[in-house]
Amino acid sequence: MGSRIGNELFSTRHRGNEGSAEADLPTMSRRWVMVVVVGLVLAATAGATFLLTRNEDGAAQAPVAGTAPAPRLTAQEAESLAVRVTSGEVGAVRSAVTVSPGQELDAAAIDGLASLKPLTFDLASMRDAGESTVEISAQGSGGSRWMVRLLLVDGEWKISTTEPVR
Repeated sequence: MGSRIGNELFSTRHRGNEGSAEADLPTMSRRWVMVVVVGLVLAATAGATFLLTRNEDGAAQAPVAGTAPAPRLTAQEAESLAVRVTSGEVGAVRSAVTVSPGQELDAAAIDGLASLKPLTFDLASMRDAGESTVEISAQGSGGSRWMVRLLLVDGEWKISTTEPVR
């Protein structure tokens, strides 16, 4: 019984494939051919990527345009952002955060943001996070501290995510 299973596994003939060119290749050989082909495609892709990201000296090229550091958040922009996000008004909060136009803002969230007043951003803590994004520390009422990610949208800084600092 064991030899019958082994013979079927490595058989050059497959049920339903009689007379086809595929029937002449053993099952294991076709699998190895596919593994080799996939491996060659991956190697060619990696090689092309490597070659396309190197200059004539073999050194890595400078970042592509569009990945320049984000501009600094000014004190005036920080103050405006803090006032809008803690205003308690849906329109003002919407203008300060990255949210799609059709998305409703929860009234409890609006009230929660208003309770952070006064909110201040620590401009000295700002660091570039790439892709027109910066991270900055903020402090709300009662000493609550936050790590805030700002996204530059059409030339205006908006809050994209926040995390409490523990």
